[in-house]
Amino acid sequence: MRIKCLFVIWSLERGGAERFLAGLLEHLDRSKFDPTLCCLNWKGEWAAPLEAKGLKVIALEKKGGLDLDAFRRLKNIIKEGEYHIVNTHLWAADVMGRVAAFQCGIPVVVSTAQNVDVWKKWHHRAVDRWLAGRTDQLIAVSAAVKEYYHHCVGFPEEKITVIPNAIDVERYRDPGDIGYLYEELEVGAEDFILACVGRLNHQKGHPYLFQAMKELSGTLPELRILIVGEGEDRTRLEAMANELGIMPMLRFTGQRADIPALLQLVDALILPSVFEGLPLCVLEAMAAARPVIATDVGGTAELAVDGETAFIVPPRRPEALKDAILRLRRLPDGGQSMGARGREVVGREFSIQNSTKKTEKLFTALLKGKL
Repeated sequence: MRIKCLFVIWSLERGGAERFLAGLLEHLDRSKFDPTLCCLNWKGEWAAPLEAKGLKVIALEKKGGLDLDAFRRLKNIIKEGEYHIVNTHLWAADVMGRVAAFQCGIPVVVSTAQNVDVWKKWHHRAVDRWLAGRTDQLIAVSAAVKEYYHHCVGFPEEKITVIPNAIDVERYRDPGDIGYLYEELEVGAEDFILACVGRLNHQKGHPYLFQAMKELSGTLPELRILIVGEGEDRTRLEAMANELGIMPMLRFTGQRADIPALLQLVDALILPSVFEGLPLCVLEAMAAARPVIATDVGGTAELAVDGETAFIVPPRRPEALKDAILRLRRLPDGGQSMGARGREVVGREFSIQNSTKKTEKLFTALLKGKL
């Protein structure tokens, strides 16, 4: 008998949690598991490749706020599918999916926590605590996420399992020709190019990076930073860049489908986040043998080691970001040895194959004796 699993998320649009889930679904052992994906809203860009491989993807087209019709349809999907396990990802799906699964009497309910969610207010945490009694296991993507959900939310420690975010390492080894990027992004081989990859919102800390760039504009004129991603703060960030006079140093690229090629173009990744879980973009940079400059938040320091594969700095400190950029620029080998060590770490500890096997083992153990 194959284990029938329903995975619930808002959509498979571009993002770290979405990318990880897509990789997990792609690598699940189909001889043992029968997965279905339910997107509360639209399917998103990463749904099509999964559908091409025979995975069923359902889009509920949920409206904003409370949508009882979408909730009823989700319950019908769960009942008709006779699933053994429901696994939810990210806040909206986490709440709606777990409540629906509990009401439908699903044998095993699993929530995956992707972030140290410091944005959550008392009422969000109260909902999380209530749902903890209706959840068989919480998968935390890092030790920092586990710590947050146990101590700050009150989730029982024995019901939390750490399974790290992971990527398909081979995808980043040889992305092919990257020559087209120089012309498209208006950068040169002589430039010192960094990539900042992530949604353009408060979490990612772009204003602190921009303030650091302002300080570097006179001493490091060859600095170029690619701002990769979209989000609600884009207009505000562009206005800030113009006000600081650093727009010529920046390239707002929007969403990109060619991240492996982009990472081969740049000298390093920089991530000035104010909170994180276990950022996939850091794993991607390490897999591409690129050094990392990142803030010491969430699980970032669990995968990128200061002075070995990365420069780890305090959050909300433009001066610290500026100093790290200068340190990297002054390294005799440009950080190549740091990047090489990073690739070894990712291949050994953060491959999607390893995390998928851990997830399969957990699901099987949780279901034992419940059928």
